[in-house]
Amino acid sequence: MLAAPTVTLLVSENFVSLEKVTLQCSVAAHHWKQEAQRQRLAAKEARAALKVSDAGTPTPRFVWSKEASLELLRYVKEIKEEHNNLIKRTPGFIAWTPYFLKCEADRGDYPLLIGIANDVILRRYQALMNMWKVVFDKLSHSGSGGLYEVLDKEHLSETIWDFINAMHGDNAAANAHGHAELDDDLGALLCEDGRGEGREARTGAEAELSQEASQLLCD
Repeated sequence: MLAAPTVTLLVSENFVSLEKVTLQCSVAAHHWKQEAQRQRLAAKEARAALKVSDAGTPTPRFVWSKEASLELLRYVKEIKEEHNNLIKRTPGFIAWTPYFLKCEADRGDYPLLIGIANDVILRRYQALMNMWKVVFDKLSHSGSGGLYEVLDKEHLSETIWDFINAMHGDNAAANAHGHAELDDDLGALLCEDGRGEGREARTGAEAELSQEASQLLCD
C-alpha cells in the first residue's frame, strides 16, 4: 500500500518533463518559422533592389566621338585606295561593299577602331556621307556664307566636313554633278548634259569616274 504514492509521483514527473519537451519543440518550431519567413522577405527585397538597379543603370551605348569619326574616315580612305589599285590590276568588277566587309586591314594605326566590326564602321561611314551630302546640298542653294550655321544644324564638325571634301569634293557622283532643278532654264539643262554651247561633253574617263563614285555611295 505504501508503493502507490511513489508510482504516482514518477508518473507526474514524467508528465511534466514531456510538457517541457513539447513546449521547447513548439518554441523552436516557432523560431524556425520566423527565421524562414525573415529569409524569404530578405530575398524578396534583394530581388526588388536588383531590378531597380538594373532599370536605373541602362547598358552604355557606344557614341562616336569626332576623333573616332576622323580615324574611321582615314581607315575607309586607305581601304578605298587599296580597292582602287586592285581594280586597276584585276580584270572584272570588284564590288566595294563586300570587299570592305571582308577586309582585314591592320588596326595598329587606328587604335580607336580596335574591336569595332567592319559592318559597324561602314554604317557610320554611310551616316557621315549622308550628313555631308545634306550640308553640301544646302550650301549649293544658300552659298558658303552659311557654312557654320548649316554644320551646327546638321551636327557635323568642320574638321569632318573638310576631310570628306578632300576625299570626295571632286567626285562627280558624290556632289551630284549633273543634277538640275526642274525650274532651271533649258540652256542650263543642256549645258549640264554636255550638249549646250560653252561646255564640252564629259569624256569617257570622266563618265567612268562618275560610275565608280556612284558605286562607292550606293554599295
